[in-house]
Amino acid sequence: MTSSSAPPTGAYIIAKALRDLGVTVIFGIVGIPVVEIAEQAINLGIRFIGFRNEQAAGYAATAYGYLTGKPGVCLVVGGPGVLHAMAGIGNSSSNAFPMLLLAGSSETHLVTKGAFQELDAISLLTPHTKLAVRPPALESIPHLIESAYRSSCGADNAKLAAIAQLLKGAKAPLLVVGKGAAYAQAESSIRALVDQTSIPFLPSPMGKGVLPDSHPANTASARSTALQHADVVLVLAARLNWIFHFGDAPKWNPAARFIQVDIEPSEIGRNGGDAELGIVGDINIVVPQLLSHLSGWTFSPTSSPYLSALAAAKRKNEDKAAAAAAKAALPSPTPTPSMS
Repeated sequence: MTSSSAPPTGAYIIAKALRDLGVTVIFGIVGIPVVEIAEQAINLGIRFIGFRNEQAAGYAATAYGYLTGKPGVCLVVGGPGVLHAMAGIGNSSSNAFPMLLLAGSSETHLVTKGAFQELDAISLLTPHTKLAVRPPALESIPHLIESAYRSSCGADNAKLAAIAQLLKGAKAPLLVVGKGAAYAQAESSIRALVDQTSIPFLPSPMGKGVLPDSHPANTASARSTALQHADVVLVLAARLNWIFHFGDAPKWNPAARFIQVDIEPSEIGRNGGDAELGIVGDINIVVPQLLSHLSGWTFSPTSSPYLSALAAAKRKNEDKAAAAAAKAALPSPTPTPSMS
């Protein structure tokens, strides 16, 4: 522990940054120069689980990320520790399991001089991760750790900004809420998005219940009209399969752009989705991030043929359903066959 008079060490700053993010467990192997980080983390109440190989530690961290929805934290030494942890990085990236890797490094003034376990880890990791950084100073550590932690299960800000601009410029935006949103228990984040933006939404059969059927933005009773008019479609953890006519005309507007958010990478860009703007990530993290980019914006045009068409279709279909439900007629009895 650091004394009140001594400045905090880098190890303490790292451990405190992790604790402030809610981290309760770290997986890894200690050694020079990261052993002090593990010690400080333990002193702050974070459990450290040691392994015999960084590969196993990386796999454990990714499994933790999958099971909890929070990034698993893996602590390794530099050089060979980073190389061995690459298996966990690959597992994390290919399966969209959030993980934060903390690795040791040699001193900056010894770079290219053959320092202990010297390795350009940033160049090695950058092609395989969302974010790979080396803090330039002690005071930058908390911010960079938070950024890396959030990035491991969130989305790129530039991509979110592009999606927000598309939605703001849409004449007929639509949210499609799928069963993945229900599985992720994303009710609160999606409700906040719809309530703030007033974008009409359409639930899939298994996405029903994420938002109330009675919500004024619900277009389920005007499904065909919504599909035919929508020009920018934000698909939240729903598959563009037969349930949604594969995103194809004539059921859908042929000019519609589909932007998908899904935890499963193979769904991005499938059946008409815009792969360039698709996001692999946790709905409960990506949606609030997107909402921050849409802050202060509401889809409320003074005159919208799209909203007028949706309202008219809803009235027509709901009136038809109510009339059918009000009929008291019973089915005609089945004639009893005569016996000869």
